[in-house]
Amino acid sequence: MSSNQINNSGTMFRQAKIVDSIGSDCPRLNNNNNNLVVRSRRRFFEWGPCKVTVIPRVPVPRIRRIKKSKHKSRLPGFFHSQLRMMKGNTSSLVRKKSKKAMILEKAKCSINCQLTSSSGPLRHGDRLRIHDLPKELLADILVRLPVKDILRCRSVQKSWNCLVISPVFISLQLNYQKQIVTGNYNQHHPKYLLFHEDDSLRFTVRVDDLQCQEYCKLEFPPGLPNDDVHVWFALSYGLICMSTIRFTSCDRMRNFYLWNPLIKKYKTLPKSPLPSTITRHAWDALAFGFLPEVDDYVVIHIIIKPGLPPHPHSVIIGVYSLKTNSWKKSSQESVFISTIIIDPENVVFINGFAFWVGVDLDKQRTLLCFDTKTDILCEISLPDWIAYLPLVPVIHQFGQSMAYFVWDEEVNHFDMWVLKYDHINEFTWEKKMCVTPSIHVEEEVLGVRNNGDPILAKSNNLISYSLESHQANGFVDSWDRWTPNSPYNGGNGPPYVIRPFVESLVLLND
Repeated sequence: MSSNQINNSGTMFRQAKIVDSIGSDCPRLNNNNNNLVVRSRRRFFEWGPCKVTVIPRVPVPRIRRIKKSKHKSRLPGFFHSQLRMMKGNTSSLVRKKSKKAMILEKAKCSINCQLTSSSGPLRHGDRLRIHDLPKELLADILVRLPVKDILRCRSVQKSWNCLVISPVFISLQLNYQKQIVTGNYNQHHPKYLLFHEDDSLRFTVRVDDLQCQEYCKLEFPPGLPNDDVHVWFALSYGLICMSTIRFTSCDRMRNFYLWNPLIKKYKTLPKSPLPSTITRHAWDALAFGFLPEVDDYVVIHIIIKPGLPPHPHSVIIGVYSLKTNSWKKSSQESVFISTIIIDPENVVFINGFAFWVGVDLDKQRTLLCFDTKTDILCEISLPDWIAYLPLVPVIHQFGQSMAYFVWDEEVNHFDMWVLKYDHINEFTWEKKMCVTPSIHVEEEVLGVRNNGDPILAKSNNLISYSLESHQANGFVDSWDRWTPNSPYNGGNGPPYVIRPFVESLVLLND
């Protein structure tokens, strides 16, 4: 067949395309003679000098996609079985899954098997969804989130909102925070400190690390008293107790408040059953704390009115319980205390005990203790030489106990004593630290970090003393940048009282 015949042989090569030379690397096309290979439609032709040879096609299996229909297929079952066999035979042509994808799918299958065995079969093609998790597992996940993220999860769906505001979940979240505070769980969870600016009611929560970054600022909701002079406050496990009962004799203004700043809710407590103590020779003591054994918050109010016959040294004690939302009243005799130091930094509530620094009738300092389990008020003696020092001591919470700090000006050092409570209902003192600070260190302990290191001020910086090495470590550089307009920036020391802070959801369902 000549070339003219080929060109004039109808439509055989009317749509033919010239294909580039194909090397020997393609086994399906034999082009060793350097002949021209053309393609017409789906066939290849080898155009030699004398004849045109049709190159046979090599059958390649193809996977056909069957279009899904809304109606059920009426094809016989044999066809479906053959189709499954075809898919199995052509599986080698499908790209193999990566090793990571296979591991993830195996993990997903194992979780599906566990959930299926525990809570029944899953829906939606056995796909794992967050909504299909059991409530116990979902609650265990949510309690590990910050409170602000837990509040956002309430908007996911109604079941999540009901779970978050339930008393069981609130108690579970509080127990999780207790484990973090005691150090029994999750050592890598962030811990926080509450910075209270002295002579004001400005609170800032910061992360307890070397950067001490700001976590949030606490804003007072409408209705809470914000007078920095006539408000007493105390902090315990995420709640702040505030009261104006000490500074007014008007019954209408003598109130107690419980405030959860993270959820921005507060509760006005019932009136205290104790009378007013705005007199010359009377004193009162206030305390607020959390009872971990019964998961309850309590407020303690103690007053004394000396000179009333027939018992000149009797006290009246009022204890409020958040669980019952009520006060109980009791009295006790033979309490020989002339005054109580009413500063907020001189009251500590820990493990059901409330502590105040007071002065007895012999003008010696003493430690007043109230046991909420027995409703008994007692005195705890201080080490002999500490009781006669003229400086006012400071007490702070130290883990699950109380730390007593005192500064001796004569030898220029401060001591840290820790009060321990044994199983035979006795208190003992242990000297934890004796430090001679360097120059420019202020003579006041501002607070205690979550790891137990006391915080002091050195010029415009904050330092902490290690309990192990008794050496000063840098904590915060240039604290004055946080309060640029504060009158304390002139060299009078930082205006802070620092307390450990934990997150809580208490009062969310009130």
